[in-house]
Amino acid sequence: MTLVWAALSQGAIFALLAITYNVVYTSVGVFNFAQGAILTLGTYISYWVVDEHNLSPILGVLAAAVVCAAAGALEARVVLLPRLREHAELLTTVGAATVLIGIMVLVWTENVRQSTSPINSSLYTVLGGRADGDQLFLIGLAIVMTVGLALWYRFTLRGRASLAVAENRRAAELRGINVRAKSYGAFILAGALSGVAAAFIGPETYVYPELGNSLVLIAFVAFVLGGSGSLVGGTVGGLVLGRVDAYAARYVGTLYTNTIILGLLLATLIMLPNGLFGSRRVRTI
Repeated sequence: MTLVWAALSQGAIFALLAITYNVVYTSVGVFNFAQGAILTLGTYISYWVVDEHNLSPILGVLAAAVVCAAAGALEARVVLLPRLREHAELLTTVGAATVLIGIMVLVWTENVRQSTSPINSSLYTVLGGRADGDQLFLIGLAIVMTVGLALWYRFTLRGRASLAVAENRRAAELRGINVRAKSYGAFILAGALSGVAAAFIGPETYVYPELGNSLVLIAFVAFVLGGSGSLVGGTVGGLVLGRVDAYAARYVGTLYTNTIILGLLLATLIMLPNGLFGSRRVRTI
């Protein structure tokens, strides 16, 4: 059970990143590869507030959320939204991630840092296994974010309007929806969620510039495995991959974990192209 809790907490990290992918994809219809770099920025901001300036951990969480939300808005304004239909968003989001990582290296260098957890990270015995407070909190945070966002998209007018924008931007505009505001809101929300998650992920993974790049591949597989646009699917996919990653590292070796995960991605695309929870779309030919 100790291995199970460790695997689930690792999977929760992948799930939290997949959730932010789905927030942008659900509202804008775009996969944002810069989300990993924005999460990394959040870990640095939390570290800077709490460990370098000895301020309250709660203030570190709030500062990370605000700065990451601003980074999301800046990315949407400068890189993506003005030319959404004129170029490949994949290249621009990867470019945005590269710029963010470069800025973090310039400001904080490439040294690995240990950040302080905002909560009590004492060890607990749960169902016969040992888990620290950070691990349990990450699992709970992934579940709470998933349920909250799923309910918001399903039952609120603003949430359903965001879904309409992703489905058909032109039709949403004709129905009076402010498409530009919804698109900005998606990037800002995804950034804020990344900042909150980053404050709790940093103490588990350490803080370094390539943190987002080390997570983005598996989080992308979780996004595909669960079904693009499915918040529940992304979280389930992340938790599943956390188990796969942990057991593969223990019983096969860390050198083969990415190979196994990419093999799972290939199998998913072949057998379940819409993912576990993705919905099929009808296309007129």
